Amino acid sequence: HGEHAAGSEPFTLSADVSGQLIALGRREGVTPFILLLAAFQVLLARASGRDEALVAFAHAHRVRPELERMPGMFANLLVVRTPLSGNPDFREVLRRVRAGYLEAFEHQGLPHVELMRLLGARDSKAPPALPAGFSFAQVGEGTPGLPGLTLGPIPLELEMTVSDVSLSLVQGPDGFSGSFEYRAALFRRERMEALGRAFVELLERVVAEPEVRWDSLRGLAGTSTGRGVA
Repeated sequence: HGEHAAGSEPFTLSADVSGQLIALGRREGVTPFILLLAAFQVLLARASGRDEALVAFAHAHRVRPELERMPGMFANLLVVRTPLSGNPDFREVLRRVRAGYLEAFEHQGLPHVELMRLLGARDSKAPPALPAGFSFAQVGEGTPGLPGLTLGPIPLELEMTVSDVSLSLVQGPDGFSGSFEYRAALFRRERMEALGRAFVELLERVVAEPEVRWDSLRGLAGTSTGRGVA
């Protein structure tokens, strides 16, 4: 598939760290989605050497009542840009990410392509057409049943990707697991394995010390992704 051929590197969080993440989110009044998105944005900012991160995720887009019962795919990409200026602690990062998400949600009617066009017209350093991707899903125990049918999950193996890198996370009965999907033409597998380890390390740090500040998180080892295959 050429330059868009995809690679994937899975990782799993321990039940203990998963439980601590859920407890931290409850104490700070944020969902697991916001908490993990915040950690991903911190990771991206560390890896890129910048004080902000830009992440896009698909969001169900049924804002009109007449669409609620209509079958089909109604979704839009929402973008959250989180500044990390001022050396915030992780609790403050959570608040910033939550505020950014609510702002994006408020303007979800603007198509993603139009948003990128407007940003490009205003800023010569416009963000890429598709920023780093993020997805999160919660799954329960067991599989729903229908009369006469046997249902079960089908694992999908990505062969192509339009994002340089994206993070897919699942919250299951035993905790959190996920994978980094990436463009194989840009990143070597070893670098993405290191990124997965760095993400787990980051999550372990913030649950142990939610007041840890950005300057300390930025200084942790093992965060550089290094573009390119060389």
